[in-house]
Amino acid sequence: MNTITLSSEALKAFLVSCTVFGTLFVAFIAILWFLWGIGICNLSFSFEGNAPWGAFIPFYRNSTVAEVAGICRRKDNANALKWILPVLSVAMALLCFIGVILEIHAGVNLLFRADIAISNGKTLTAADFRGVLNSTFPFWIAGCLAVIIRFFRLVCLYRICKVFAPNKAILYVILVILIPLLEGVIYYSVCRNTPVFDQGTGDSAYFQ
Repeated sequence: MNTITLSSEALKAFLVSCTVFGTLFVAFIAILWFLWGIGICNLSFSFEGNAPWGAFIPFYRNSTVAEVAGICRRKDNANALKWILPVLSVAMALLCFIGVILEIHAGVNLLFRADIAISNGKTLTAADFRGVLNSTFPFWIAGCLAVIIRFFRLVCLYRICKVFAPNKAILYVILVILIPLLEGVIYYSVCRNTPVFDQGTGDSAYFQ
């Protein structure tokens, strides 16, 4: 039988490359996270939002961006999305956590079944994998919630860009649909712009 062996130098090089790549990836995500937070925080400050610092808090940051988007739409900062988005985000995270627990439980059961089957000279059947498949159900629901959250986030992005970058609002939405990681970069780039509102009337004191 042919076997493949790795020298200690090759293994060390592999581990170092994985560590470097992982560190760079985490740093990249952290930079995008802070760009997103700084952009929304500045936008919220410009409108005297209730909690601009919420842009840096997981789950609650969706409430902050919804507040800014609601103000940009000529409404007060008590819009429903302020509460819907954080609730959906928490629900999605809980479903993913439940899914991981169920997957681990189903995987352990499958290993025991496989061990028993091998000991008895048998093979696993489709019924043995049913538990693993059933445990993916929370992930399907979480995926549906992720799509809904993504849709509302795009709506918020469009409303904000319509005020702070009116000529590029649609372009920015398309870019974020194609490359979601650009969302934070866009918020950071538009937060320094002067807001431009369409003529009209509104109840909010921000537009008097």
